[in-house]
Amino acid sequence: MKKNILLIWFILTGTILTAQGIQDSLFRIQQVRVTATREFKKEEAGMTTIMLDTFQLANSFNLDLGTLLSENSHLIIKDYGRGSLSTASFRGTAPSHTQVTWNGMNINSPMLGMVDLSIVPVWMADQVSILHGSASLFSQSGGLGGLIQLESSPSWETKNSGRLFIGGGSFHSGDFYGQYNTGTSKLKTTVRIYFNGSENDYPFVNKFKLETDSITGEVYYPEERNQDADYRKYGMSYEWNYRPSSKSVISNSTWVQDAKRSLPSVLSNEFAGESQFRKNQQSDVTLRNSLRYSYFGDKSTLRILSGLDFQNMSYTAEQEVSGLDMQQLSRSYSRSSGMQNRISYETRPSEKVTIQFQGSANIIKASTIDSVTYTGYEKKRIESSVHTAGYYSPFAPLQFSFQLRKDFVKTFDTPLIYSAGISYKPFRHQSLYVKGNVAKNHHIPSLNDLYWQPYGNPDLLPEEGITSEFGIDYKRETSNINISTSITAYYSNINNWIIWLPGDLGGWEPFNIDAVRAKGLEVHVNTGANLFNTWFRFFGNISYTRTSRMDLPYAQNENKLRNQLPFIPLFSGNFLFSVKNHGFYATIQNNSMSMRNILTSSSADLLESDVNIDELQSHLLLMYPHYLNKLTLGKEIRTHAATLDLRITVDNLFNETYRNILNRFMPGRSYMLTISYKW
Repeated sequence: MKKNILLIWFILTGTILTAQGIQDSLFRIQQVRVTATREFKKEEAGMTTIMLDTFQLANSFNLDLGTLLSENSHLIIKDYGRGSLSTASFRGTAPSHTQVTWNGMNINSPMLGMVDLSIVPVWMADQVSILHGSASLFSQSGGLGGLIQLESSPSWETKNSGRLFIGGGSFHSGDFYGQYNTGTSKLKTTVRIYFNGSENDYPFVNKFKLETDSITGEVYYPEERNQDADYRKYGMSYEWNYRPSSKSVISNSTWVQDAKRSLPSVLSNEFAGESQFRKNQQSDVTLRNSLRYSYFGDKSTLRILSGLDFQNMSYTAEQEVSGLDMQQLSRSYSRSSGMQNRISYETRPSEKVTIQFQGSANIIKASTIDSVTYTGYEKKRIESSVHTAGYYSPFAPLQFSFQLRKDFVKTFDTPLIYSAGISYKPFRHQSLYVKGNVAKNHHIPSLNDLYWQPYGNPDLLPEEGITSEFGIDYKRETSNINISTSITAYYSNINNWIIWLPGDLGGWEPFNIDAVRAKGLEVHVNTGANLFNTWFRFFGNISYTRTSRMDLPYAQNENKLRNQLPFIPLFSGNFLFSVKNHGFYATIQNNSMSMRNILTSSSADLLESDVNIDELQSHLLLMYPHYLNKLTLGKEIRTHAATLDLRITVDNLFNETYRNILNRFMPGRSYMLTISYKW
């Protein structure tokens, strides 16, 4: 296998004035725990909330959010290849049922209703939290699956600090990242800048084609190279945090990004002859700004947020026609802008009681036009909501939570939604917690669901879901070992589920399904140990996910594979094991998924019938299980003022052939060499 390494040189110069600062106990950044769940507190009674720790973030520092979550959480990530669209399925729900926030503001596309995780770099966040199911209600509605929180936090330490990262690897891939933090005891600023790109020209065996050797007559799958799949992503952020007093903070974060990528043609013999060459290109430009004010009183907290979100996308599709030049099939432009405003107030009349109030008002504008087909739309939506919550702990081992939320959206009759949870610690000297909750949530259709031309459906109904969960958490910490483990069972019924299916107009159209049931089991383990001056770390997640349509006959619903919704595996899991001694470290990661349907339940029907299905046909019906492994070897060199980290990473260690969607074979074994310098 050829190994191509792209060397990147980037020089960042500037002059920044700094001064001495002091630590303040009120605003000191709390160290991220190694354990998988947060402290036992009434504000999270009955809920499942996981915060990825600094080790997991550092190990995936140069990756996108989709890759980070696929390797460190229960989320199922569906991606269309390196650098291409990447979406999340949370507890068997759709990508639009996963909400994503950055510094308090929602960044889901108002047109698509979801977030492309491939263009959200991990470096944007100092903290990543995963809120399962009803835990998302405190922030907003719509998270039928859950919520992903990305937060950047200032360091009020006295010294200036920074980080430089450079990497190069297979398929002409390269990364660069730089960060600089400076300020005073009153004002802190952070600048981040990054580049990520690749020719993405990896080789693969195309099992969607059969060719015949002209000499021997042997039939074989041809080896091809991924073409027209290059991508380039540039971005920067600027943050400042100002403390006018010991009890208040004003924060502002700005994020600018430009992502350009080519989308390779399908792998099958869709057209005859090489003259039918097809080319797709997409560009995504985003600008976001989040302005926040926080006041921390003795028994109350006030928070105000105002955010701006601009998302522009352009897409061009061209096809070579025999005897003619490249002909444009599509040239579309999509623009959306949003203004988000929220105010929340929390009062704590006693240590046993916390009461919260929240109000929000958002304005969204979106437009799209295709200059080739002369289709498009322009719409405006105003959304507002009120939210109240109460948290009560009558005595230390027992905690209750209750939330109510009402959304107001013109043309939609939105229901009153709620969440009620309980947590109990049955043993005084053991960190064992029993928890459970029940919640009602809803999700309104995206603008594309309603108005996309010519296939949008303005008659779609909002999705509504009732969810419940029950779990047990256990923690144990000693001077050398800490263990955190949890097991959670959940059950959801979602009515009016929105799904795109082939329609009467000849294309894919959105419809409401009467009912979808999602149920499953999640197991999480997080351990760390220091034995004989050697650090051992282990993280593991195992999920059983059963998502089925309830509007089909009972017999079909009882067949687990036959009625499983597309792209959702029954079983999935990942683990990470790391060893570190005297600066040398080794990490092995595994990410596995069971068999998945591709289109509809008819795929499984055919596979389970007596019809003889050959290998080529089976590739068109489902995706086989995959078991991916990643190996990282490195050396960390520390001085009193800086740390140098050298590492090599081997992805797809055993060169496995696999896919995540129908027409995209993923790369085989690849390599990445990185150098990181922190001070």
